[in-house]
Order: sequence, then C-alpha cells, then structure tokens
Amino acid sequence: DDMIRTGVIEGFDEVRWDIRPSPTFGTIENRMYDAATNATEVGIFAALTHVLVEHFSRLYDAGEPLPVLPDWFVAENKWRSARYGLDADLIVSRDGATESARDGIARLKEELAPVAADLGCAREFADLDTILSIGAAYERQRAVAAAARPGQGLDAVVDLMRAEMAAGRPLALAEFAALSA
Repeated sequence: DDMIRTGVIEGFDEVRWDIRPSPTFGTIENRMYDAATNATEVGIFAALTHVLVEHFSRLYDAGEPLPVLPDWFVAENKWRSARYGLDADLIVSRDGATESARDGIARLKEELAPVAADLGCAREFADLDTILSIGAAYERQRAVAAAARPGQGLDAVVDLMRAEMAAGRPLALAEFAALSA
C-alpha cells in the first residue's frame, strides 16, 4: 500500500519478487525459470515447482527443519545463476559447500522422484533429464546462433524457438539442423 500510495508502483503486479502471491488469481507466481519455448518445458517447470513445494510442505508438516541459507548466500546464488546459468556452482549449505547447478538438479530429480509420482507429474519431472542433456533454452539458442552463418544468428534463434513451439518440446541442435535442412 505504501508503494502504491507514494507512486513507486501503480499496482501490486509491479513488485518484482522471484516468488510472489497473485491476489488477482489467488495463486503464487514463480518468476525464476528461463523462458520456456515449448509446452514440454512449461510442464517441466510446473512439475519442478509443484514437487519442491510439496517436498518442503512435507518437511514442515513433519516438524523437520527447513533448509535455510544466509541471505547473502541466496543473493550470491541468484547472481551466479543469472551469470552462469546451469554452469553455476551454487552455495548449498551454511558452511559454504558448493554444488554445480546441473549436479544439484540431477540430485533433486532422483531424491524427489517419489514426490513427483505421488503428485501425478512423474513424467514431466523426469523430463528434467532433457534439459540436462540437450541444454536449457538459453544454451540451445546460443548454440544455434553460434552455428549460424554470419549475420544470421538472430534469425536462427527465432527459427529454433518457432520449431520448438511447433514441436511442443526442446530440440537438440542436430535435430533442429535436420528439420531446418
């Protein structure tokens, strides 16, 4: 209310949190995933969010401590993720231990597969392997741009995004090249 009253923002939807409530829809918005170019990735991101929320809810309901990192570790991890994507080494414990983002996702996929099965989203959750094997959208787009003829990188990226949207799933570089030929 203070931000609206003082003119800092015009409406609640202008608050830029990674996770925020949506009073209009009665939902929680998660703004931390790379932009999905296809329905499969949307399903993967939804399943991952659903599984994580349920996992932490179960821990909480069982009276177990929830993992907490110091605020500056969280801020550092956010920066590392923004800068290095899936190649980031993230701080995963209060003592400063790190784990690569890829390894952390693979570990969580294995550890939380039973939760995904309970929720009925095991297939979508298992599709995390697709992103880990052929890359996140930004990685696929960079690879296509790098492989394009000089001056054609942006067009190639747009073509990839259109092809993935039509296919409904992420496309490996070789598969996209075959479709484009």
